[in-house]
Amino acid sequence: MAYAVAQGGAVQPAARGPRLRAAPHHTTPPLPERGWFRLLYGRSPLHTFGRTQNNEILFDIAPSNCVWVNPRCAEALGIRHGDPVFIENAQGDQTGPLPARVTDRIAERSVYMVHGFGHRASGLRLACCSGGSDSDVIHDYAIDPVTGSTGMRVQFVKLRPAGAAGAGMPCATR
Repeated sequence: MAYAVAQGGAVQPAARGPRLRAAPHHTTPPLPERGWFRLLYGRSPLHTFGRTQNNEILFDIAPSNCVWVNPRCAEALGIRHGDPVFIENAQGDQTGPLPARVTDRIAERSVYMVHGFGHRASGLRLACCSGGSDSDVIHDYAIDPVTGSTGMRVQFVKLRPAGAAGAGMPCATR
């Protein structure tokens, strides 16, 4: 029980606010509907945030990002390893094209991409229009009720084959 010091120095029980649990309570996040994927994103051990994609040496090693997709999901969508795809959210925002990396290393109903690509600034001689930008399609977020921090991995997206628009993308060939 918490205590507060009242006027005159008398110690009295503090007013009760909302009860907090001693241990965090897990709330299962919603699952995407059929044909939709949870967008996950992360960092590259090679690039620093979005600031090194235009570096000639690093661009030569990793000029683009790719989108990881589970083999069963890729097959259902008619997407093969290396095929260029667009990523689109429910609001119609899209990014890409970027190559699909078909791999068992991603769960069904989720896709993954490296953050920091998909810049559209023409001054970026190398990095302009290379890959896809997770920021372009993240519209939804969640707020933790205890800490107030935001959760950005609640965005659902669709994959759409890009056809020949992105032929020759290097990420999926490695």
